[in-house]
Amino acid sequence: MLTTGGGNSLIRTLSWPLIRHSVSRHLSGIEGLEHVPAHGAFILAPNHTSYYDHFLLTVVLQALRGTPTWYLTKSEAFAGTTSRLWHESWYSIPVDRQGPSTDTLRAIRSALSAGAALCVYPEGTRGPGGSLLPFKDGPFRFGIMGDVPVIPVGIHGSNEVLPRKSMRTRRTRARVVFGPALSDARVGSNPTRAGVMRAEGARVVERLLTRAADPSCGHSPEHANTVARVIDAQIMSHLDERGRVAAPQVRRLARLARLARGTGPGSVDLDVQQVRLVGLRASNAPVVLRPLLAAPVRSGARRVLAAQPDHPMANYLLGRWYLVMPAVFGGGARRAVEPLTRANDSSPSGDTRALTALAEAELACGHPEAARTALLAVIAQTEHEGRGSARITRARQALDRIPVPVALASSGVAS
Repeated sequence: MLTTGGGNSLIRTLSWPLIRHSVSRHLSGIEGLEHVPAHGAFILAPNHTSYYDHFLLTVVLQALRGTPTWYLTKSEAFAGTTSRLWHESWYSIPVDRQGPSTDTLRAIRSALSAGAALCVYPEGTRGPGGSLLPFKDGPFRFGIMGDVPVIPVGIHGSNEVLPRKSMRTRRTRARVVFGPALSDARVGSNPTRAGVMRAEGARVVERLLTRAADPSCGHSPEHANTVARVIDAQIMSHLDERGRVAAPQVRRLARLARLARGTGPGSVDLDVQQVRLVGLRASNAPVVLRPLLAAPVRSGARRVLAAQPDHPMANYLLGRWYLVMPAVFGGGARRAVEPLTRANDSSPSGDTRALTALAEAELACGHPEAARTALLAVIAQTEHEGRGSARITRARQALDRIPVPVALASSGVAS
């Protein structure tokens, strides 16, 4: 049975800030976040050289997903009271090295059915570092059992950060590389499939480990842009009908952005997503505090636009800031039109966020025909799936509220 309540919650609450701070100091590179499922269950299959692997993966995955990561842990770790409380607090599932018991299998199924990530080290124990121990079938059998993806991971340097039998971290750094889900041909018996995945997993993890050992790992604008795309996708998936994201999700994604910025050079796109998260945080605040909290949105967007005047998201954020801020704070619909127009002109096909805001701005400026034109374009250009469907519905509702000009009404032309 999975145990995470009571005193366990207190232990997590007290230790979590220290763990998070430690990882922010010792993590020097992340790659492959785009390969980690944002939602739903999966198996992690990393190499293993240090208990610090747990901390690295927990902090990164919590910032990425906001859900617990469970760890299959040797049953000996649960022998003493202190050790048992610690491991239960940090989502450990005891397993006998001779083979999983019925209780272990039940706990694994429970974690996967709850949509959690489950980390199973294929080597079965901590290795010496530098080379992999022979892989076991465990993570691949559990992936097949739960019909969930198996994500390989390469971790370099954690055994230097926290050596075996040490309780103190050293002043060195580690890097983590996630790979795409291992393929499963779904041919043959389950043991045969697990064996094929095990062989592939060993090859892939060795390749990821080599990449993680490279000091350049995670240190390029391209990888920062990948994190920016991951954050953008998560924001879009969490937006409610009012265009807001719940405060816990905003805080989590802000931590992910900071984690990426702390391990690499950053990029313009990542800067923009951080500005966007500031705006989302402000939108959740009491009305009287929003102008103060949203002030960095305008300055941040202007800073990006000074270097890239046509950046679509930076123009969109600046336009939205003008649109929602009162004139006394420097806002106003008339000032929003120009950046929203630039944002729309440079947005990719099918992205009608800026066009929707532009229609709102034009209507607020007293230009109903310009607003009508923009709304008709939103309806025509927006994809009819996901959030696009809701955007089309709102555009049609807004269109219905705009009076039809006499000339159009008398000619029988309908929108």
